[in-house]
Amino acid sequence: MNYPLYRDNLCPKMWYMDEDGYKLDQEVRKMLLKVATDFVKSLKQDHELNIKIHDLVIIGSVANYNWTDYSDIDLHIVVDFSDLEMTKDDAQTMFDAIKTGWNFKHDIKMKGHDVELYVQDIDHEAVSTAEYSVLNDKWIKEPVKQKPNFNKKLIKRKYKEYKNQINSLVKNKDEVKLKKLLEKLYKYRQAGLDKGGELSEENIVFKILRAMGYLGKLKDGINKTYDKKMSVKEQQ
Repeated sequence: MNYPLYRDNLCPKMWYMDEDGYKLDQEVRKMLLKVATDFVKSLKQDHELNIKIHDLVIIGSVANYNWTDYSDIDLHIVVDFSDLEMTKDDAQTMFDAIKTGWNFKHDIKMKGHDVELYVQDIDHEAVSTAEYSVLNDKWIKEPVKQKPNFNKKLIKRKYKEYKNQINSLVKNKDEVKLKKLLEKLYKYRQAGLDKGGELSEENIVFKILRAMGYLGKLKDGINKTYDKKMSVKEQQ
């Protein structure tokens, strides 16, 4: 799989051109705002967390010229961690756990592209080549074409390692280890995004695993193992 592919235009399903340049599809924008609002409501209802959305930002390849049909919509809800009665590190750990559960539970798509939700502190400096404010409907950082410098050997090796782990754990039906691996993959990806943005090797490995169906296989393995464990066989 060749990744990323550089295009002449942004994804036509997600963006349209007006006199000021590319703008986010208004139907997509409306629904992303609704998703974020519902997520914040669930924080209050399920976790007694009352937070204010300072911005709602799309980053990643879907907002850049290296988009593919497998690109997800990285939707970052920007909040002020200092409003919470905890350290910023504790707040990030808490939100990471909540959003992982939310992303696992929901399968929301916008015109064929998966929505991945994140919660980000207002002071967090994201390393990204493009950022679009859904809340304000304008670019924070406009996309530019650039030639990435990938460690292809590392990407192939890590992809193979994770692929083999997923196949083995699904075969052995180990629910605990499957969940730990899913959490590890999300943390692995986030580390790459924080360090090198969407063009980091970690993020590329994650995207290839998803595009080739292994992330879905991992999630299905967790669900099937849980369902089987919780089922009671009918007595003969």
